[in-house]
Amino acid sequence: MEQVNSIQIKQIGLNLAKIGDFLYHECPLLSLYIDKRNENDFYFYKWTDCDEVCNRWLIFCVTIKNLKGFLWEDISLKQLIYKNEFMFLIDLDDNLAQKQCSIIASKDLPSSYLPADNSFYKAEKYTELAEEYKQKLIHAEETEANVLSFLLNEITQIKQEQKRENELISQILKVISH
Repeated sequence: MEQVNSIQIKQIGLNLAKIGDFLYHECPLLSLYIDKRNENDFYFYKWTDCDEVCNRWLIFCVTIKNLKGFLWEDISLKQLIYKNEFMFLIDLDDNLAQKQCSIIASKDLPSSYLPADNSFYKAEKYTELAEEYKQKLIHAEETEANVLSFLLNEITQIKQEQKRENELISQILKVISH
């Protein structure tokens, strides 16, 4: 396994729940997790290296905005990685027991750990789960837009009613003052 310039830590200290695998070839290569404490933060586990004992995973945060950017093919996987100043490396054995954990600066990542510059999302390369999640985000965005539209209509109606009431009060005041 490649030697890296990182700082050893006991554990990553995150409370993550696995959503599923976005890339899979004989084993997971890129998996999506959600932070149970902040459901607007996602994490990718990207397989990066191995030896006869462990598999090494690069763990990095992905905001909902950047996840959408990736799934909409606006941001590459490599760009997602570099949106983090620091990330985690974790070595897991075949039983998924942690053997080593560290923090690494993105600038110190070996080039072999990075995807290609053109590592944009392409549905045909990713699992069905990735496309399902993309559709879920599209639906959520449409629902959010519908809610915003409804609220804007309600606000407009309230303002119109307020304007009519103000006009009536003004007319009543004119009649009373004469």
